Amino acid sequence: MGPLQLGVAVLLLLQVSSEEINFRLSRAVVPTHYRLDIEPHFEDDNFTFYGQVWIDVEVKEDSYYVTLHSSELAILEASVVPLDDNETLDVLPFPGHSLRNLQNRDSKFVLQQDRVTLFHSFKAGGRYLLHLRYQGQLSSSLTGFYKLSYVDSHNNTRWMASTTFEPNEARKAYPCFDEPGFKAHFQVNLASRDDVMALSNMPRASVHNMTEVERWQWNRFEETPPISTYLVAFFVGHLEFRETKTKGGTPFRAWARPDMVTHTKYALDIAPRILDYFSSLLGVSEPLPKHDLLALPRFVADALENWGLISFGEKYLLHDAGLSPESSRQHIAQIMSHELSHSWFGNMVTPHWWKDIWLNEGFATYFSAVGANYVNPSWDSISMTTVTAFLNVFSVDSLMSSHPLTFPLDNQNELRQIFDVITYYKGYYVLRMLNHTLGESSFLKGCGRYLEQNKFGAVNQSDLWVALDSEAHERGSLPHGLNVRQVMDAWTSLPGFPILTVTRNYTSGTATVTQTRFQRPREDVEARHNTGEGWWVPLTYTSQLSPDFNSTRPKLWLDPGREETQLEDMPGRDHWVIFNVQAAGLYRVNYDMANWHLLSQQLDSDKYEEVSVLNRALLIDDALDLARADLLPYPVALNVTSYLRRETHYLAWKSALSNLGYIRRMLRLTDALPTYKRFIQHLVEQQFLELGVKPHKNDSYLKTLHRKEIVMWACHTGYYPCVRKAISLFKIWMDGKKNPVPSSLRSAVYCTAIARGGPEEWQFLWTKYKAATAVSERNSALMALGCSEDTDILKQYLQWSIQKYSDIKPGDSVTVFKAVASTETGFSIAKEFFINNIGSIEENVGSFQVAEILELLASLMNQDYHLKEIEEFQSQNAQKLQQFTRTVSQVTEQVRYNIQWLQRNYQDIHTWLQQREPAALQVK
Repeated sequence: MGPLQLGVAVLLLLQVSSEEINFRLSRAVVPTHYRLDIEPHFEDDNFTFYGQVWIDVEVKEDSYYVTLHSSELAILEASVVPLDDNETLDVLPFPGHSLRNLQNRDSKFVLQQDRVTLFHSFKAGGRYLLHLRYQGQLSSSLTGFYKLSYVDSHNNTRWMASTTFEPNEARKAYPCFDEPGFKAHFQVNLASRDDVMALSNMPRASVHNMTEVERWQWNRFEETPPISTYLVAFFVGHLEFRETKTKGGTPFRAWARPDMVTHTKYALDIAPRILDYFSSLLGVSEPLPKHDLLALPRFVADALENWGLISFGEKYLLHDAGLSPESSRQHIAQIMSHELSHSWFGNMVTPHWWKDIWLNEGFATYFSAVGANYVNPSWDSISMTTVTAFLNVFSVDSLMSSHPLTFPLDNQNELRQIFDVITYYKGYYVLRMLNHTLGESSFLKGCGRYLEQNKFGAVNQSDLWVALDSEAHERGSLPHGLNVRQVMDAWTSLPGFPILTVTRNYTSGTATVTQTRFQRPREDVEARHNTGEGWWVPLTYTSQLSPDFNSTRPKLWLDPGREETQLEDMPGRDHWVIFNVQAAGLYRVNYDMANWHLLSQQLDSDKYEEVSVLNRALLIDDALDLARADLLPYPVALNVTSYLRRETHYLAWKSALSNLGYIRRMLRLTDALPTYKRFIQHLVEQQFLELGVKPHKNDSYLKTLHRKEIVMWACHTGYYPCVRKAISLFKIWMDGKKNPVPSSLRSAVYCTAIARGGPEEWQFLWTKYKAATAVSERNSALMALGCSEDTDILKQYLQWSIQKYSDIKPGDSVTVFKAVASTETGFSIAKEFFINNIGSIEENVGSFQVAEILELLASLMNQDYHLKEIEEFQSQNAQKLQQFTRTVSQVTEQVRYNIQWLQRNYQDIHTWLQQREPAALQVK
């Protein structure tokens, strides 16, 4: 490079640096096609990979350089070649050649942080070919292009290489335009030994032997449709497969370790059916010619939607029909539905930028419930997902540190943080609200229109609004004068959600409704006075006079520009009203005291089931969370739970125990804890006596889950009949007989036996864990081993979880930590272990789980010294935590709130508990 060229390069580099501040690539040059050659090695501890990429680009604006992403790669060669209009890429790999044997050439490029810049005179309207050759190291972090292994039945270590690129890790495997809006065709070639399998998004088209390297070959794969860089995937390693096909003949293969591959049968039974169902439901065919499902021994998440090559953690794909509980089948069906729905939402139609990632994950969460419900309607996965969603969203989105569904991202570290409760569950709830508002037919037809109009393209949320609006107005399912964008933008652009205050006039039969943002703690809430900033709320309600829990179309829309709204159709003073029918809207409701009293009376009667189960669950959650926010006296809220002794539906209990669990965590270091445990025992006693611990042949799935929750809470609070039965069942097993514990109750029974037992019981279960082959059985044992009250055992258990070559599999480390931290004895031990071993934990479990561990610890902290500990930890580990800034803010806010909550509510709750002390319970 001569002096003049060097000067130009320096000036251009300064421009690139300013680009770096915004961390978005210029769109002056865009890719249309990639050809990618990758050659990974993992023999003799050499975990190097070699690669080269050719990128066909189109120039939109004149430019003197092009910048693309490249991270942790050594660029060996780079060049730019102008292309004629008709010129195409050579799609054949290099038969007979290994990339590691190619000679390096002089190149003109600049490396800067996670980017590489190539200099050339790019003319608008022209086509150019970028070529880069490079070298990298297979990662140990389970992200990017990484290595992993398992030990086979002959005690041999089997190494593999796989990919996890979402959101911005593709740049660690190949130089690319690593943003979701840069969609292009990909043609992948993978080098491998001939005794392992190579897989990618598309079917393998041909194999070419390497003549110069014995037993090596190039695997050439067919070209993809236009996809984003994060969806490209490849795998090289030794797994075995089972195969089935869709009705149309599209092959599905499930890959797993040889001794686990038979456990893929259930996944293969449901996956093709789900894919066919979604194609029919949406009216848009899924275009890929094959689908591979990878069960990986270690994985950074539940699963990942790489188009045509979906990756799963083993426990989320494998099912042992003899040992795994029914919940395993339901969970696999829901995760499978989630990932397959991404074929349309995310893969076929992709957000321009990550700020709209809720369009991927909200839809996938929505259709995960729809797909699981199709597989087995008796699971009622749609209602279960609804309750799970509002419990999660209402908890997180009430924090000051929450964020809108769609918001600008200022740096790379924020990308990982958007894959959170808000993105998944609030995204889901916004879509569910649209379904109830527009009607299911309009909603699904609008989704199909959205997909057809943007097929293989990149979008933002306004494209969804346009499609849904067209469908809604054609069908008359939205009032004249309103449009979808108008009523929905606030739900995605504002943080939080509204609380409606309903104040009835029992003389005139009217009610006044106002809205404001719901936030905790109460001291941070400022009432809005007709600012025009708020939500269009689809208002639904019913009354005791003529209860109707089937109609979820809004009776009217609450206008955010109005300070209050008057309703004229309320019943008389002796009849309740319930707003938000079937929890169709994402909002809380607070009533006047008289209406709360009427609702408590209705629930605590033989006619409690006249209120739909979703509304019973929501009433409990509203009441207890309003009390947490100091908007409702705790005695009033706790009175709403008194009816639970007669409640037989799992979903109402799920909502109740989630909220009652918070109170238990807050009281765990106080004198009120024994009284509170007796209160819980009083609630669950009748259900425990009716359900027992022995499953019945005709039990529904929801009844099985109900029994599991009741047994767990009865045993964990020391209810003697439950404790006695758990210890008895465990002893029968220890005495050498067949395990008598029902699979759905093993976590609760094992935990109780370990907590009440000693080293002998612990060692017995540890031996069973090491011998277990079923993923569900291994998980139950792992969780229960953390229930020990022997501090030395717990410390050793945590240490094993991060030691290489221990009997705890690396992917199970987080499970161990959660198990120990969740107990009264183990919390302090786990907290200290985390603080002292953050580096080893991050290296062993991956950075994703560090945020999850922080959230768990914060949920149990409510003392001033806890806040000091968490702040000191954050200060000392600022560098490690920089990619979790939002999580750190939420954790700190949660601890502060917990401290305030205890100071504000302890005495009222303790007094109420003492006044309600049950007369006779068998407690030990």
